[in-house]
Amino acid sequence: MTVSEHRLSPRLEKSFAFSAAGVILFTGIFPFLLSGLRPSLPGWLYLLLAVIPFQAANIASCLIPARIYEPDRSLAELLDLKKPSGSQYVMIVGGTVCVYLAAAAITGLTVYIMRKTGIQPQEQAIIEMFRNGSPDQIAILIPAAVLLAPLGEELCFRYVFFKNLEFHCGFRTAALLTALIFAAVHMNMQVAPALVLLSLWLSEIYRRTGTLTAAILAHCTFNSLTVILIFFTQIKS
Repeated sequence: MTVSEHRLSPRLEKSFAFSAAGVILFTGIFPFLLSGLRPSLPGWLYLLLAVIPFQAANIASCLIPARIYEPDRSLAELLDLKKPSGSQYVMIVGGTVCVYLAAAAITGLTVYIMRKTGIQPQEQAIIEMFRNGSPDQIAILIPAAVLLAPLGEELCFRYVFFKNLEFHCGFRTAALLTALIFAAVHMNMQVAPALVLLSLWLSEIYRRTGTLTAAILAHCTFNSLTVILIFFTQIKS
């Protein structure tokens, strides 16, 4: 059941304000402040500061209004975190694998077009860290990418942004706008089209299943495939 069937609650409006402020702070301002400290910080500490605050803010933007406005209801109910049905897991995993393959093809085409137009593609910073990071950095990156980021980002983009936008402009427009914001926040032209596709798929999963847990699991699957592919190519090389 989607938010468009209900009156938009003050709790969701407050979560939207918190999430928007968090996105602006931790993707538009904080990285520039942190970059100045990078040479003086241990690699593991820099990673913790680069990853944890943003995802913690995403989670807090949902938890705090939930506890303030509706303290008597369970978080699982408030945040649409019920367990998917057994048959839905096939769609969550199988569909996400198909989306991953399509996203890989789209990224390859994007890189080709960028090079043909004189633009030098650059991998995401987190991918470069996976390829070249020290063991302690990898130990931070794996749970951050596979568990923390899917939870924080789905609460922010699917539960907050998408649900608020859907209330005002319907599913299709909300899914597209959320996808564009999701891609822009990752600040990498090379993977932006693929991230738009991923976000559209995650919104569709949320709509079909009615549970944010399904979108979180799909996001975990997508990121896990990336991690597995990186380590496989590292071993082969």
